[in-house]
Amino acid sequence: MAAVGTVLFAILLAPATIVFYQCLQKEYPKLSLAAVILFAVGLTSGVSIGILAPFTHGYSPLHIQLASASFIGIFGGTWLNLLAARRRVLESNGQIQGGTSRP
Repeated sequence: MAAVGTVLFAILLAPATIVFYQCLQKEYPKLSLAAVILFAVGLTSGVSIGILAPFTHGYSPLHIQLASASFIGIFGGTWLNLLAARRRVLESNGQIQGGTSRP
């Protein structure tokens, strides 16, 4: 049952990846691309865990590696998206200057 939940969670999060990328790609193309790649790796790993669950017994080494990749990918992609969104808000409020230069 947990395998089904893992797959559904990953599938339901997939549209969020597209929405974040579309909203942030114009202003931060490299950061949003890195976030999409990390997010996609995490979601793919999550789906793989669910698909392979009936064929593995217990916590096999493959399960552990896929779970780690899923966590790192989803967390890393979310973190990069939040960084881009935060920077976008701070720039719109005039608290920092746009571009790659640092104050």
